[in-house]
Amino acid sequence: AAPAVTITSPADGTLLAAGDAVTLAASVVDDRDASETLSVSWRTNLQGQLGSAPVSGTGVATLDVDSLVSGVHTVTASVVDSGGLTGSGEIALVVNGPPTAPTVAISPEVPTTLDDLTSEILTDPVDPNRDASELTLTWTWVRDGEPQDAHTGPFVPASATTKGETWQVRLSATDHEEHQGRKQEQRAGQQRARWPQHAPRLVKEDRSYPA
Repeated sequence: AAPAVTITSPADGTLLAAGDAVTLAASVVDDRDASETLSVSWRTNLQGQLGSAPVSGTGVATLDVDSLVSGVHTVTASVVDSGGLTGSGEIALVVNGPPTAPTVAISPEVPTTLDDLTSEILTDPVDPNRDASELTLTWTWVRDGEPQDAHTGPFVPASATTKGETWQVRLSATDHEEHQGRKQEQRAGQQRARWPQHAPRLVKEDRSYPA
């Protein structure tokens, strides 16, 4: 009979963060050859061959890996005995990668105190594991270098602005996955858009009139 191969670690469906090290372990039983004469070959559908590891006298083979790319891997462990018979086992392994950074701009480009400030997404974040609609977007507005906790959405009303202020917006894309018992939040970095340093010379009282 072909060798019986079972991947014992990690468990099927395990979630890892990109860059995490993982030890792949398999048990091997063969009715033809002694365990220590066999070798386990490891591969994934996303990266191909990962390496090989000898089987111990107790029928166990392990391989340490720390370079798995983001995505859903089908990990296969296979053994060929001296009779040319092949046995294999497989699991799914999910490697969670961070989303790319979105890019933003503030509209209008030359605002007055009559204008709302709107954050326009120029480039959507891209996540290797999920659709962009599953990401959480967080806006942080900054006025003259100070974060404004009252404004957490994609726009700031004109009533919150004053002539001569400098505004920035920072947009973060975050995914949320349970990883090793904790909430994993991966930030893609923050892109900023800035008001012009000198706003048009309109006094505050002019807001009620057309721009």
